[in-house]
Amino acid sequence: MKQLLLRKGQVEIQEVAAPTVQPGYVLIRTVASCISAGTEISRVEQTGETLVDKAKRKPELVKRGIDMLLTQGVSRTAEMVKGKLGASVPVGYSLAGRIIEVGAGIDDLHPGQRVAAAGASYAYHAEVVSVPRNLVVPVPDNISFEHAASVTLGAIALQGVRRAEPTLGECAAVIGLGLLGQITVQLLKASGVRVIGFDLDPVRVSQAKEIGCDMVINSGACDPVLEAMNFSGGAGVDFAIITAATRANAPLNQAIDMCRKKGRVVVVGDVGFSIERAKLYPKELDVLISTSYGPGRYDSSYEEDGHDYPIGYVRWTENRNMLEFLRLVGEKQIDISSLISGTYPLDDAAVAFDALVSEETRPLLVVLTYDDKPDADVLGRTIQFIPDPTPKKEGILNVGIIGAGSFATSMHLPNLSRMGDRFKIHTICDINGPTALDVAKQFNAVKHSSDAEEVCHDPDIDVILLTTRHDTHALLAMTASENGKAVFCEKPMGINRDQTLALAKLLMETGTPYLVGFNRRFSPAAKLIKNRISDINNPVVIVYTVNAGYLPSDHWAHSPSGGGRIVGEACHMIDLCSFFTGSTLKDLKATSITSGGGGSTTGHKYLSHDNVQLSLTYENGSIAQITYTALGAPSHPKERVEVYAGGWVFTIDDYKKLTIAGSSDDTVKYKGSEKGHREEMIEFSKWMRGEIPHPIELSSLLETTLATFAAYEQIGKN
Repeated sequence: MKQLLLRKGQVEIQEVAAPTVQPGYVLIRTVASCISAGTEISRVEQTGETLVDKAKRKPELVKRGIDMLLTQGVSRTAEMVKGKLGASVPVGYSLAGRIIEVGAGIDDLHPGQRVAAAGASYAYHAEVVSVPRNLVVPVPDNISFEHAASVTLGAIALQGVRRAEPTLGECAAVIGLGLLGQITVQLLKASGVRVIGFDLDPVRVSQAKEIGCDMVINSGACDPVLEAMNFSGGAGVDFAIITAATRANAPLNQAIDMCRKKGRVVVVGDVGFSIERAKLYPKELDVLISTSYGPGRYDSSYEEDGHDYPIGYVRWTENRNMLEFLRLVGEKQIDISSLISGTYPLDDAAVAFDALVSEETRPLLVVLTYDDKPDADVLGRTIQFIPDPTPKKEGILNVGIIGAGSFATSMHLPNLSRMGDRFKIHTICDINGPTALDVAKQFNAVKHSSDAEEVCHDPDIDVILLTTRHDTHALLAMTASENGKAVFCEKPMGINRDQTLALAKLLMETGTPYLVGFNRRFSPAAKLIKNRISDINNPVVIVYTVNAGYLPSDHWAHSPSGGGRIVGEACHMIDLCSFFTGSTLKDLKATSITSGGGGSTTGHKYLSHDNVQLSLTYENGSIAQITYTALGAPSHPKERVEVYAGGWVFTIDDYKKLTIAGSSDDTVKYKGSEKGHREEMIEFSKWMRGEIPHPIELSSLLETTLATFAAYEQIGKN
């Protein structure tokens, strides 16, 4: 399919793998999408920034880069920066089209239905989009696709009006008569409110007058506050809605000055926010923020998981705002046609963007149109760049990478690309087509795809490398196994007992080569310790401390898709302890802190798996204590491992340094935090070539994974 992407300050139309439909999502074939002059033009400018420009605008990026340099080293940091700077940025957040397919769990929409969709991460300028149900609404038959495509802008304006709580007969000021301002004026007029509008642009002033604004003022040619006072009969307007976009503080302070006592100021646009208390205090004004499309915005439970707010408690959600706006358009109470300055086919998107930044035309709204022929094929989900010119070599494994997130692009892919004598990066697959395209180009892959099942069926692929969300690991590994592919799966093996046991059963039946990325045991420090203690017949004692850091309760790692921190990360620590003991786990006891309230100085609410101690005992008498905590300081090293064995003490500090105390003391330092990611891939390839036995037996992988579930059962995961 075709999709509009921004790259290095330029607008490009690229052939991208079409998305697949997910449970709770709707697959839409776009007929029209609208470009806003504010948000999307600023994105064009941002993609053209240099690294220095980005650092000035977002100084937190500098700190993040320094942290990565310290932990990942220069080459890996350079790979990540290179990928980010050259990345294509998908844009768009308001469109209309026809449903192609609905995901599981949706029974109130159907293929072929006319719909409008919103969402800056979903409603892209693309021939096909996949959008969560709560961001999709039906389009009445009497509304054109071009008009319905404005649904997001309409919902934003409508939410701003709702925040103002207008009543019949009030008077209001609208500051900023761009697209949102023009729609806001019409919504207020439909509510029986008298409106005075302000803008610096005489064209915007004229347009507002044509759509029925009671009084329109060029704010650069007079005193806006005085005009508003005159308009309101000297009392001041009942409320002011700011739809302007400027870093200046003047719009906000003018809005405060022109309001009556006990008035309201609603901020919709991105404006300067320095307020003089002396202006607010005597009038006892309410200054309100309007959050985008309405209640539900930025709540993943509502937007992505599809949990609606009961109408009896939340009358107007973002979905209901979208529906209401389209109803008003259909009843001709809102005129969209007069606001559309131009319509362009998708292939002419660059011309459309140029028109938006033109000083002469300065259009309010530009619409992109798409081929609406149902027989046109737009659902290609695996795209080959060119026929692979290199014949397959003996011993080199063709790898299909499913999941092209930051870990894959900063760790596994750079490692694979440096091991051309062992691996060939064949296909990059990601649910986000533009991401798959960018990463495939960066690492010279043969294909990019958005369909994991197609990748698993590809006869040219030998190994599937899974770096997707945790809840997908077991099912994708089973699909790969059923198609005869070897599997390298990032941890965890699964997020619950049923799916993990089902996977293990299938792997045993098929004999599929399978490895979980428990990389710590492959680190240079761990292998050195294992070599030193392998001849010691006595039990060992291990103390493993993990300064894991705090994650907010809505972080994906805590969610059902993440599985929790013990399953998702502490599995590494359990595996390493089992590696050092060389014995079967006999017993596990887990205790936890259930809350950070009360005596907490941080004020954070901790989940039961944020702060856990695991006590492990093994058949050979060895014992291990793992302390996993979110209570520590971020400046403190993350991982420390102490192994006591046969008169020796081995201490690993963040996998950067190994200290050995015993008959001959020694210290080994490493270039960075060497956690064994490269080494595990080498071991995997050797195993696949038949040079060494299984790096980690399936029974050990299963033992570690089941231990994490047992820990949750004991602490009562919440």
